[in-house]
Amino acid sequence: MAAIRLLLVVDGYFSLGPQDRNDRSFSVSHLIKTLKSSTAPKVSLDTAHRDGDLDATIWGKFDFAESVTDLSIYQEIWMFGYNGANQMDPKNATIRPPLREPELRAISQFMQNGGGILASGDHEGLGSFMCGRIPRVRSMRKWFSAKDTSPDIPAEAPRNWPVSGPDRADTLQKGVDDEYLFTNQSDDIPQPLKLIEVPRTGIHEVFKLDSQTVLQHFPDHFHEGEVLGFGGVDEKSSKPWTLEGKLTFDGKTFVEYPSNGSGHQEVPQIIATGTVTGGHKTAVEKGKLCESGFEEDDSLTNAKTINTLSVYNGHEVDVGRVLTDSSFHHFCDLNLIGDPCAVAKRTQGFDLGFLAEMDHFLLNVVKWLARK
Repeated sequence: MAAIRLLLVVDGYFSLGPQDRNDRSFSVSHLIKTLKSSTAPKVSLDTAHRDGDLDATIWGKFDFAESVTDLSIYQEIWMFGYNGANQMDPKNATIRPPLREPELRAISQFMQNGGGILASGDHEGLGSFMCGRIPRVRSMRKWFSAKDTSPDIPAEAPRNWPVSGPDRADTLQKGVDDEYLFTNQSDDIPQPLKLIEVPRTGIHEVFKLDSQTVLQHFPDHFHEGEVLGFGGVDEKSSKPWTLEGKLTFDGKTFVEYPSNGSGHQEVPQIIATGTVTGGHKTAVEKGKLCESGFEEDDSLTNAKTINTLSVYNGHEVDVGRVLTDSSFHHFCDLNLIGDPCAVAKRTQGFDLGFLAEMDHFLLNVVKWLARK
């Protein structure tokens, strides 16, 4: 079987090289290693950084319309976006702007021609500059901060969870020391997932580890975002997304949710949820964190369920499939293989058993997103 050709694009704080021992970036070296070493499926991987990264296989500041002559050489594109309005950095003075219209046209054409998309950000508006205006992707996740006043934000878009305060989407699990610490995201205790059955197929195939076993946990994190099913708005939203929408980029118009010849119109589905345990603070180990800007959050979390993964089966209407994730931290070295600046088991990440399950999940996603 021919290799599945995949393009991985990041921006902002991300790094495509080895894990930084001082935590000065969000590296994804374990993900890259998993994709490159896979034999079933075999993956041909290109990596790119919108701000430039010497470890990328495509050098320079990546542009979806100019850096690659034709995106159709790829079966799927994975996007982990950091740049966007964020309460911790409201000015965004040093980062690249949102995607240009020619880039949005190139990505939209890629999706219309059957290419698959994985897209994720994090809390507030992280990821919105790369992903917040892409057809279908834009309505399958909360991409925008409540503090973002940009006129480009779609009127229907619900605002994302904050970086701090009682409403943060804090999926951290209590550690072995009976505490909720920021670095618990790097220990070996994952968050439980609730898998949601979808029409006709039941538990989604990306979770199936073998004929009898499914993935039941995910990495946890201090402040996630949230994905959406169709019309999946929260109490702060003014109105649901429309199924009849059309988007025009660089003179080319695209139907956001197309129908097939039989009149069927496919919509996104939530396939997994996570849980925020209510009533806890989140502490920071003073002097033992390399990241700057994180302080202890004394506010008590509000208990809630958040949507973790959403899928769109575009093959039903002859376009590409889409998967959105509530947090890019589910793919980061910091959450999978440990925090070099933490202590004890938090420097080591997950044991090999759960890490192998996550690797299996990642490769299931590769297979599911591939062209029809």
